[in-house]
Amino acid sequence: MNKIQPAVVVVAYNRVAPLQRLLHSLSQARYPESAAIPLVISIDFSGSQDVKQVAEGFEWAHGPKRVVAHEARLGLRAHVLKCGDLSEEYGAIILLEDDLTVSPAYYDFTLQALEAYAQEPGVSGISLYRNGTNPEFKKKKFEMVFSPVHDGFDNYFVQHVATWGQCWTSLQWREFRKWLALRPENAPADNSLLPPSIRSWSDSSSWAKLFQLYMIESGTYFVFPRIALSTNWGEAGTNFRSDTSRYQVPLLMELREWKFSPLNQSLSIYDVQFEILPACLKRANPALAGFDFETDLCAVKEPDRIQKPYVLTSRELEGCNEVALTFCATLFPLEMNVLLPSEGTGIRLVPTSAIAGKIQREEKGAVPIRLQTFQENLAKVLAYEAQKNEIKHLKGELKALRRDLHIAPIRALLWLRKSLKASITFIKGIFSRPGS
Repeated sequence: MNKIQPAVVVVAYNRVAPLQRLLHSLSQARYPESAAIPLVISIDFSGSQDVKQVAEGFEWAHGPKRVVAHEARLGLRAHVLKCGDLSEEYGAIILLEDDLTVSPAYYDFTLQALEAYAQEPGVSGISLYRNGTNPEFKKKKFEMVFSPVHDGFDNYFVQHVATWGQCWTSLQWREFRKWLALRPENAPADNSLLPPSIRSWSDSSSWAKLFQLYMIESGTYFVFPRIALSTNWGEAGTNFRSDTSRYQVPLLMELREWKFSPLNQSLSIYDVQFEILPACLKRANPALAGFDFETDLCAVKEPDRIQKPYVLTSRELEGCNEVALTFCATLFPLEMNVLLPSEGTGIRLVPTSAIAGKIQREEKGAVPIRLQTFQENLAKVLAYEAQKNEIKHLKGELKALRRDLHIAPIRALLWLRKSLKASITFIKGIFSRPGS
């Protein structure tokens, strides 16, 4: 049985309130009785003492606490790499940036996951977060719900780096460090291996871009839970231009026994572009056994990313006569139409050479019509969030108006008339939208 009790490592910089919130959620979580769990709060230099005072004043009742205040600015990449190196000292760490909140069950989940995967060579880390959308659709100007196949286990695997709450053992981190040591210092990441959703990440400041490239080259995966143990608040800062709830996910609130799948038995393994692996489909559908193919069910892969002789795709393929197999495209997620094969032509297995030109013509942003329904449903949710932000803005304007009434009543009244007209127009727009 695994005996590792990972240290909790908090990455902080200059945000007082988020750090207080994260530390509070850590203090409220459940931990093994009589366990001594180390807490390390690592603070990058910002010139302010406020964050350090919060860290030093925080009472940690579950083990030793250590505050590391760096005397020079590291930047996020160097800071996370330095924190990851603490895995050698503690055997394993749970890394949490200060804009997260954890589930009361986060530590218990991590202990059980370590027992299952600490010695699994195909696993490069354990995620506490659970993706709700497929990031590959961000470049297409909309997002699509990501719903991995349920195969009877409480986890799935994705060749995608977890950054919003993750655990590494010393062995997992050491393998990444070995790979990193072989790279020229400050060498840019090889974008030809990375999907569009990751290429824009900074080469100089993103540790995650490097780890993603490592996973691709090493053929390893992150383990993800089907219900999240951490969530991101989405506050304005380095990652977000303005506050957003788009990436918040529900958290598990009680302890439970987790049923983890061995990597070689899972039917829920996804590549770097969140496409199910062909091996998973072949195990469930023998008709695919004789084909060497790549999956492109979401129809966002680029031509040079499809390296296999065949491709299983949902793209519109008018005039393509070289079709080996067909499936319907009615069920969601799309891979269910292949796992539970039914008649239809929405998904086709075709030679890659037969569709390369068609893929290039679609690269301007078009997506198959069957995915538009998912886009429209999510657009309603995003429109509601935009409405909330507009109302928040109007409240701020009204507050300023009250101040102006005491200073310049006539000017304020003229502004009020203008604002009321704009508000009425905005409200009419809400109720005139389809589906409102």
